[in-house]
Amino acid sequence: MITNTTCTFNIIRRAAAILMAAALLLPAVSCGIINRSGAETADENKNTQSNVLSENSEAEQSLKDFLCRFVRWYPVSSDGKWEYDCSAAGNNGCNILARIASPASCADWTVYSDIPEEDCFVEKSDDPRGWSEETYAYYMYDAQTVEFIAGEIFNVSEGDISTLAQRGESDRLFYKENGKYYTLFEGTLDSYANIDLLSVSSEGSRYIAVFNAKSVGKKGDDDELTLITGKCRAELELKSIGEKDYWSLYHFSNI
Repeated sequence: MITNTTCTFNIIRRAAAILMAAALLLPAVSCGIINRSGAETADENKNTQSNVLSENSEAEQSLKDFLCRFVRWYPVSSDGKWEYDCSAAGNNGCNILARIASPASCADWTVYSDIPEEDCFVEKSDDPRGWSEETYAYYMYDAQTVEFIAGEIFNVSEGDISTLAQRGESDRLFYKENGKYYTLFEGTLDSYANIDLLSVSSEGSRYIAVFNAKSVGKKGDDDELTLITGKCRAELELKSIGEKDYWSLYHFSNI
């Protein structure tokens, strides 16, 4: 059982963030590297030695890649909470379908689909409902893959998927038609993230990962940089589906 604890995140919105952001760009490429040498000086880093994946470098790296992608694109709420709960996915809050069917997806589409990401972009204004008449471009995602990611990777129930699909349409985030999700995206892809994995423990069939996370990106139209840092906890499972293994997220929160 996860304890529902939160902390205040450090969110910096001023010119000084540019200097701090620069320090994140290089480590963001590898989505966080565990330093196994040298003495541990911080108390919170003493958990680094507790890592049940330490002898499986492929699983450890894929976990870091998964978490890095998630923290890069999953938003912090207006009250400073950074959390996801699969059992409450249909509640009013962040629409996980909108975070999947997007070029700024919190899931790496190349893991789940053979369709090149660039082929999802359509530079036309003739989407079925004409939502793109003003932008003359839209993004198109295979509905079966979107719902596979929602159901199997983020453990959203079928009922909540239906609820979120209806809400996404009413909020004009996306709509579903002809076996596709159609999305208009007017945000930015200029965002980076880095994680420092502190510990990975097992509880039955699930894994508990504790890590420090950093995310930096542009917000709004004025190129304002926002830096988010904090300690996080995630509850996951390594699912075998077909002939592949996938990390699957149940809970995520800042602590």
